[in-house]
Amino acid sequence: PRKRKSTAAQQKRLGAEREAHFLALHATGCTELLDLRDAIARRDSLALNSAWYRAGHALLAHYQRIKREQRIFDFSDLEWLACELLNRSEHAEWVQYKLDARIDHLLVDEFQDTNPTQWHLLQPLLEELAAGDTGRQRSVFLVGDRKQSIYSFRRANPALLETASEWLEQHRAAQRFPLNHSRRSARAIMDCVNRVFTQTNMADLLSDFAPHDTHLPDMYGQVELLPLCADTRNTEPDTPSIIDQQLRNPLHQPRVTDAPANYLEEGRSIARTIQRLFAEQATVERDGTIRPLGYADIMILLRQRTHATAYEQALREADIPCLGASRGLLLENLEVRDLVALLNSLISPYDNLALAQVLRSPLFDLDSEQLLALSSGGHHWYAQLAELAVAGEQPWRAIHDLLAGWRQLAGQLPVHDLLDRIFHEGEVMQRYAAAFPPALLPRVRASFTRFIELALELDNGRYPSLPRFLDLLARLRESDQDQPDETAPDDLHGDRVRLLTVHAAKGLEAPVVFLADAATVPKDRSAWRGCVDWPGDTRRPRLIVLAARNTARDSRTQDLLDARAAAQRCEDANLLYVALTRARQYLFISGSARANANNTGWYGTLAQALADCAPSADGHPSIRTGTRRQPEAVTGQAANGLSIDARLAHPIKTTLRDICIAPSRL
Repeated sequence: PRKRKSTAAQQKRLGAEREAHFLALHATGCTELLDLRDAIARRDSLALNSAWYRAGHALLAHYQRIKREQRIFDFSDLEWLACELLNRSEHAEWVQYKLDARIDHLLVDEFQDTNPTQWHLLQPLLEELAAGDTGRQRSVFLVGDRKQSIYSFRRANPALLETASEWLEQHRAAQRFPLNHSRRSARAIMDCVNRVFTQTNMADLLSDFAPHDTHLPDMYGQVELLPLCADTRNTEPDTPSIIDQQLRNPLHQPRVTDAPANYLEEGRSIARTIQRLFAEQATVERDGTIRPLGYADIMILLRQRTHATAYEQALREADIPCLGASRGLLLENLEVRDLVALLNSLISPYDNLALAQVLRSPLFDLDSEQLLALSSGGHHWYAQLAELAVAGEQPWRAIHDLLAGWRQLAGQLPVHDLLDRIFHEGEVMQRYAAAFPPALLPRVRASFTRFIELALELDNGRYPSLPRFLDLLARLRESDQDQPDETAPDDLHGDRVRLLTVHAAKGLEAPVVFLADAATVPKDRSAWRGCVDWPGDTRRPRLIVLAARNTARDSRTQDLLDARAAAQRCEDANLLYVALTRARQYLFISGSARANANNTGWYGTLAQALADCAPSADGHPSIRTGTRRQPEAVTGQAANGLSIDARLAHPIKTTLRDICIAPSRL
């Protein structure tokens, strides 16, 4: 509809009465046109969802059949079958009676993460408890916090906490006890939380927020807003000509990528701040004990894993040991890609690219000049390698002997046994340990261990042949959901900085927390997504609909999506609350700006909340409470006669497995 309003020229041409009639006709016509378009969209939505329901029903039936054949249940099955057993099965009343006879006290933690199925599973137990013998000493205890509800993708509905509370007040005369005093965080952290969530725009999202206090008013606390890293990407990059692209020598010239450098710079800013804390001899306090800050006391929180590798790279550059946040990236790790290239070269020896990667890897450690000798003969590289080996030249003979032996075994041994021979004869662990920096060695060892386990785990080890194993790895690499995760390094509890998403950090805490990538704004991903309207007090959803693209949505679907978008904004505020309250003493906020973006997300919200705070020594807005205290110097005599200062000593943990694998580390 085009906007039309009364104008002097229009009145002069039509007259006042005819102009009013014209404007009314225009408004009526636009309304009828929009109604007609909405009717067409509803018809199309009906056709789309009918097809979606039919396809989904067939897909679920096929999926359930596969699970029955393998005799397994997934988590949704366990929820649904238990709910059916307690509500609609022929033995429902008997099961409720037997459970009620055995349960006197019922506690449900993290109730804000309950979904409707779980609530209807709990309700029969509560009903039996309410109708039971009044002489029994019985109790129900629900623990929940709507401000920490961040699992809507698991169908969590925080409104169920209110529903359950009202039900217990009505049937069991229950009482509510709000707890707004933190036993974790210093006053500076709580002051920051109060400043953020008492702002007008945030108060509308967390309507029940009450100012927080702390049981640790004297513990030193610090909140600091680091500068926003600018987007340094060129919006109009110079595109190299086709000739330049074709003439690039991959042995000497790396591929040029347009990776956002601002995230790497933000990671370097975080690394510099960590180094500053150690230079200042920062301390952490717990239960009255004061000790020096360690890397394990630091946690970096991210909204998403998209740019996690940039932060990990920045920490590695600063020689800061870290435990990464990457998931589903086992096959992307460089050491694993080297192994896959090696296996490919064994079944396809004339794959020059795979052979070049293997020879350049730490396994053989050839440089680019040595590789040029393989390309000078005009043959395939493996044939040229064989000729150089026959001539007795080193290191070609030793390399050819190893590859030829492994190639022969590739057709005889299962993949796991082949990898075991390769690791033993090629001294893979030792060579990669010598090539990688110490901060990355735990990840390398964990990646190798996980890759060997994968040879046994994929389809229960029923793919012993190497070609089928590589084919399955290729299909896993193409899948976004099924890629295998990295295994946590052996020294998971060692002195390492942890990189986590905010969701993964739920329930955790750390003396020092960096909230990184805080300027990211979540994108609208509602198109072609299922949307469910399931009120907590109903037995089944009122509506399940597949939303089409924006231009083809009907009004009812759009209303449902608008309600879900409002709930998502509330959950986004909850996610910020969870992130801030993970910190015990130190909280640093950083972000990376996006080109032509006015909305800076959480970073803008925090910058507004801390705008009137006194600047730090570096000029950054900050909050500081309490006094930083140093531990008393405790000097002792070590067994070898060396003097040890307790303020500088860091614990060294060595496990028996470390000793057995690498005795030289002793």
